Amino acid sequence: MNANRYDRRHVLRLLALGAVSIGVPACRGGADAAPAGSGAGGSPPPSTGAAAGDPAPATPAATPIGALAGGAAPIAERILVVVELNGGNDGLATVIPVGDGRYRDLRPQLAVDGSDALPFGEGWALNAGLAPVASRLAALQGVGVARPDLSHFAMLSRWWRGDPEGDAGYDSGFLGRCCDVLAGDEPVTGLSLGFGATPALASQKATTMSLPNLDLLSGFAGDDRPALAVVRQGWRTIASAADAPPAGSLSAPAAAGLAGLARQGLGAALDFADVLAALPEAAGGYPETDIGRQLALAGRLIRGDAGVRVLHLPYGSFDTHDGQRFSHDQQMQDLGAALAAFQRDLDTDGYGGRVLVATTSEFGRRVPAELDGTDHGGASVMLLAGPVRAGRHGADPSLADLDEHDNLRATVNLRDYYATLAEGWLGVPAESVLPAGATVIDELLAL
Repeated sequence: MNANRYDRRHVLRLLALGAVSIGVPACRGGADAAPAGSGAGGSPPPSTGAAAGDPAPATPAATPIGALAGGAAPIAERILVVVELNGGNDGLATVIPVGDGRYRDLRPQLAVDGSDALPFGEGWALNAGLAPVASRLAALQGVGVARPDLSHFAMLSRWWRGDPEGDAGYDSGFLGRCCDVLAGDEPVTGLSLGFGATPALASQKATTMSLPNLDLLSGFAGDDRPALAVVRQGWRTIASAADAPPAGSLSAPAAAGLAGLARQGLGAALDFADVLAALPEAAGGYPETDIGRQLALAGRLIRGDAGVRVLHLPYGSFDTHDGQRFSHDQQMQDLGAALAAFQRDLDTDGYGGRVLVATTSEFGRRVPAELDGTDHGGASVMLLAGPVRAGRHGADPSLADLDEHDNLRATVNLRDYYATLAEGWLGVPAESVLPAGATVIDELLAL
């Protein structure tokens, strides 16, 4: 790039980043509109009690197979990394009921023999791809909702919003509400390492941002050429200017609000560019895969004390209607290798006790196979790594008691899982970010 001019692409990228960086109206509601009757401020509505058929609060019976994964850091230092397994991860191909003959009967072409997986408690095995982190991995069985929807869009919305039944009226995301509580003077509280703003991080006051790679802010981060210093100063002036409604058809109050948000977003992007310029180099040993690169960047942000408290990593395509065995095993292998590198990276610099990794996925897969694939399902297994009690937790799913769609029934409501991440790990009161009745699963974390 010529030192005397600033590349148009970089200007547009920075403007786009600033436009989505503040988790208020610029990000609010995400890809789908808030349900009718949305409450202001994203606060949960008054409780009317648990819905009929709701899974009871979880009382996990852990089956430990390894030592505790290390003690946790003080609450104020903790960081949550959420890996979103896009498309619906098959829990029965992740934690496998190898001791149940019905599993082989229902999935004749997909069934995994116990000798091809890792022992994970009597009658159960762990996908072999997760071998590098098996001794430090917790698996929470049966996570879902009482009445699942088989649509990706509907269930993603529920998970993004932290809204098990889809009727809580939130106009912000679960992770975004956590960021609202956690926000301090850091430039960015919540960060998605993917393209485009995620509704999960839509917030009311915290600064949240999407950053797929550091190239998005190249030229602003660490480039001290005089011409770029002038450009940066110009953007700073714009970001700090008093709100004044521009000419046009918008009403003055609305225009002033949008202008203020845009300037606020631009300022946050510039502040975060300064943070990124000071990050340490990436540690070696990460695999050259999508999830490997995402976790390598997450490691840099954490070791560089960037101030981010919640990281969101969208990963993979787990919508395995066909070719499931190869596709799913490969993605588990990539995830296992990347998580192992991430743990080594954090442990080397003493950050292991500060970081909890937790997966989400909109639903599991249907229990009976369709030749070499599976359809959209119900409950699934969620994986956690970091300061956790390794092994299986929650009630083992029953293949003899499927719902009317031949899907696994939920035994742990997603709100209890989320309460464990929010209150149990981050110290964010569950009632401030989730519908009433959410229960922390204390036995899951090694605190």
